[in-house]
Amino acid sequence: MLNFSLNVTTNSTNGTFQASAFETCYFIKCMFSDGERAAIIFVFFATFLISLVGNSFVCHIIAKSRKLKSCTNFSILNLSIADLLLTIFCIPVITIDLYIVADWVYGLFICRLVAFLQNTAVVSSILILLTISIEKFLVVCYPFQSRVYRNFFRYIIYIVWILAIVDSAAICILKKTVPFGEKTYCIFEWPSLRFQKIYLMGHGTGLFFLPLLLMTCLHTATIYVIQKKTTHRINGSKTTIRTNVRKLRQKRKAVTILVMIVVLFTISWGPFLSLSIWEAFADLEKKMALYKTLNQMFVVCLWMMFLNAAGHPVIYCFLGKEYRKAMKQSLWKKTPSSNTRFTPRDNQPAIPLRNIDHS
Repeated sequence: MLNFSLNVTTNSTNGTFQASAFETCYFIKCMFSDGERAAIIFVFFATFLISLVGNSFVCHIIAKSRKLKSCTNFSILNLSIADLLLTIFCIPVITIDLYIVADWVYGLFICRLVAFLQNTAVVSSILILLTISIEKFLVVCYPFQSRVYRNFFRYIIYIVWILAIVDSAAICILKKTVPFGEKTYCIFEWPSLRFQKIYLMGHGTGLFFLPLLLMTCLHTATIYVIQKKTTHRINGSKTTIRTNVRKLRQKRKAVTILVMIVVLFTISWGPFLSLSIWEAFADLEKKMALYKTLNQMFVVCLWMMFLNAAGHPVIYCFLGKEYRKAMKQSLWKKTPSSNTRFTPRDNQPAIPLRNIDHS
């Protein structure tokens, strides 16, 4: 993870810091006042609660509801699990590290674990969204052929997790705890600046920008086909086939929810990844000249990154009818006594209500 509280790339070949860049105070306490840090902590904590409660509830209702046992909802379940990983293990640790203690006190293992879980959550999320997009495209455009291999997408989700874990394990070893003065920082120690640029450009392009472009094309084609199938021309007149309209509208709404999730992901992670790439290519003097501005931008990007995890349950509940039904059934379960329509007295036969003559 990018950390602008110590915006220096170390080089393993010489193992030195450019300490001349720190002639003035570049610590978080100098960048933000106590009131500003309190506001940041409050916003991050509120985002943490919303994401924790919302994604936990989504996992619960998908696991319990029989109507939500579909391939798409299985993918959404895994997307919520990825959001929970980011929420539980990253938001509290990063908030305490940057804006409360302003010092890395967790050691090298947690330093690498946070980087591992954050990267796993990001990579798995984007690939899961891509998997759902491909599935929806095949179901809408090739409904009969898709039935043959539709369950195969469940195995693709497992492969997605394996790829995300392997990618994260390879990069988290570059995380180091570096002492500077009386404080310790958890930062990336890149082998060289060239390696950092190549990795960030390749990683950002292959696992963010290209999947987003592919998902945009898939969603555009899917929505076009749904719109085309909804209304047909028969004998020169525009006639709606009523038997399929309801299913097509349900599919269109499902695609709309997915599009909103992708847009939220783009808005949330795009600035953070773009800032990371810019930080790798900018020279040190320019970064130090814009140090306070970069820290302010970093706070916003960090919050938007956390907001992505909190926004998914909100989208499901507001736009997903089945999710709202499952939520109501989970929150307001009927007790056995509420289903009893007539309680007979002792030694009296029960008279069904439907046989009572109201005339």
